[in-house]
Order: sequence, then structure tokens, then C-alpha cells
Amino acid sequence: MDYPQWLLPTFIRSARAAGATASDEELSAAAMRLMGRWGAPNRHHHGLHHLCDMLSRITTLAPETHHPELVSLAAFYHGCVFSTADKDTYTRNGGENEVESARVARSELTAIGIAPATVDRVADLITGMKKQPREIDPTISTTLNAIDIDKLALRDAHLGALAAGPQKYTKYLDQVSKEYSHVPQEAFLRARREIIGKLLARRQIFLTPLGRQWEGPARDNLAGELERIETRLAALHDERSAEEAAPLPRGEERPLSPEEYAKLRQGNERVVEEIASPDSLPPAAKKESDRSSLETIPDDSEPGSPPRTLTTEKKKMAEREEIARKMQERMARRQRGLPGESIATPPSPIASPPSAPSQASPPSAPTPEWHDDDDSARAGFEREPDY
Repeated sequence: MDYPQWLLPTFIRSARAAGATASDEELSAAAMRLMGRWGAPNRHHHGLHHLCDMLSRITTLAPETHHPELVSLAAFYHGCVFSTADKDTYTRNGGENEVESARVARSELTAIGIAPATVDRVADLITGMKKQPREIDPTISTTLNAIDIDKLALRDAHLGALAAGPQKYTKYLDQVSKEYSHVPQEAFLRARREIIGKLLARRQIFLTPLGRQWEGPARDNLAGELERIETRLAALHDERSAEEAAPLPRGEERPLSPEEYAKLRQGNERVVEEIASPDSLPPAAKKESDRSSLETIPDDSEPGSPPRTLTTEKKKMAEREEIARKMQERMARRQRGLPGESIATPPSPIASPPSAPSQASPPSAPTPEWHDDDDSARAGFEREPDY
């Protein structure tokens, strides 16, 4: 495990100052257990490097604290329990779990002989990081006894990462995104935007007098990150809109959203009801729907002249004329470069009932014969049927 050489002695020194009665070996063992928690592989930002940075900032704020050794011990344990699992992330319990970390601190510090009242104070400092303290300006009072300056210092040291230089802040963002790489990018960006918005909305991010030096750089970093998040969210929205508007490959259908499916189903049910209900038809349609296809002749139609009766010889002559006419049309289409049509035998004038066998088509002559009588001059569709 790779950690700075000063980290282990700092823990032992803080524990001794807090009243630990255990031997140096026991204190070293407790420190190594703690380092093992901070060195977990799923910690990309909230690991040993984060712990060392926080302890360094506590050293900066130590002159204004009442019990710097307790603040230091609280920093060692403040995020020893860490999780980015979905069940914690989506219930707003992801990252450093202050409540569970305080329980570990109680158990470990009691085991090395620190007094219960001191252990309770360290645990209280840790859980106090979970809640936003009141924005009290310590500089307006001549005494700091009424203000929990130790808790404010621990909190300011934790948020001090927001005031890092540009390159270090970019590295911080990359490490945090790796810890939540399993979260969809858009959901992660929206969560970051919400957090940044709350921080920038505060009158003061850092509440200790010495912590005020980090206010300007932190706000600059947050404002820049917020602008980049808005740009990226807009780009994701445009990409999604382009994908929805793009045509799907042939044979594929885009799955409907729950809202689209419900709307489509409601529309289909309404159409089915309208078709099934006779009341939905107009009066004219109702009247026609009650009549058979043979009864759809207009009421005001007048009968024409009675049909003529054709002899068998005239029927055959008319059929040959129809075949000759179609042959001429086919030759004319070929001369114009149009596709030809097959010559079909004209149907029988009167359709046979389904039960009766179909009549064979009369044989067609290879060369039609032409006559000058009036009846032979008619085309096939002009000849009168034999009723």
C-alpha cells in the first residue's frame, strides 16, 4: 500500500493527544486497518490522496480550532465507509457515508482506549459533515465559544478540494466521474449540476475565517464546471433528437415509449368502437348497409330496351372480333415500345353458379374472318348478352 510516511505518525500522534491508552503497535494496527479502507480499488478520488489533502488543509485551519487533534481524528474516519453502488447512489447515500463512518470510528477509537466522551465528540464531528451548518460569520463575535468552530473547520477542509488549481481540479473531476462510471452520463451530469447549483447559491461556501481564502477559486471552478455541464447536456439532447429523427433500417421499428403506446392503444380502441357501432355510420351509409349488393341500383333508374337474342354463329363471330381487336392493340403497343398484354379469352356473358361446372372457352381462330354485316362491326364489350 502506497501512502506518505508522515500519515501513520500523524494518526498515532492525534490518537495520543486524544487520550489513547493502547500501545504503539495497537495504534499502528488500527491505523493500517484504516489505511486499508481508504485504499480500496473503487476509490479514485475519495482515497488516500483525498485524505492527505484534507489533513493538510486541517493543518492550515488548526490555529482557529479548539481541539485540532479531534478534528484530525474525525478527518481520518470521516469517509472510511464508502460506496458508489446503485442502491446507495440513487437513494442519495452514495460516496462517503458519514453515519456508518462514525460507527466505525466509535468502535476503533474505543478499542484503543480513548474516553467515551471524546469518542462521542469525534463521532459528532463526522456526522456533522452530513448537514449544512448555519451560515454564521465567526468574525462578527469576539468569542468563538458559541460557534462550533471545529465542525466548521472540518467541513471547510473537506470542501477545500473545490479551490484546487485548474489542472488539479480537472483531475479531481475525472476521478469523481470514474467512481460513478456505472451511472449514465446524463444522469451523472444532472446530479453534478444540482450539487453545483446549491453550492453557488450559498452566500458563503467556506465559513471559517481562514477558509475564506478558498472562496474565490472555488466559485470560479464551480462556475466553469457548470458551464461545461450545460454545454454537454445540450449536446446530448441534440444527439438524442437526431437519433429519434433518423430513419430506422428497413424492417426495424423503434420501440414505443410508454406514453406513445398508451396513446396508440387508446386511439385504436376508439376506432374499433366507431367501426363496431352502427350508430357511428351516417344515415345514407346505414341505408345502403342494409341492402345487398344486388339491390344497390338507384331507385330512379329506368329499364332500357329489351336485349336482343344472338344466335350461336353470331356469338362466335363476336368473340373472334374481340380476339382480333386485342391482337391489334398488342401490336400497336409493341410498336410504341410499351409492354405487351396477354390475350385472354373473354369471359362468358353470364357467370355460372359455383356448383355448376365451368364452360370451356370457345376455340379461337388463327386468323379472324371479317364480314360486312352490321352485327359483326361491334366490339366484344358492345355485344348484347344472351339472356
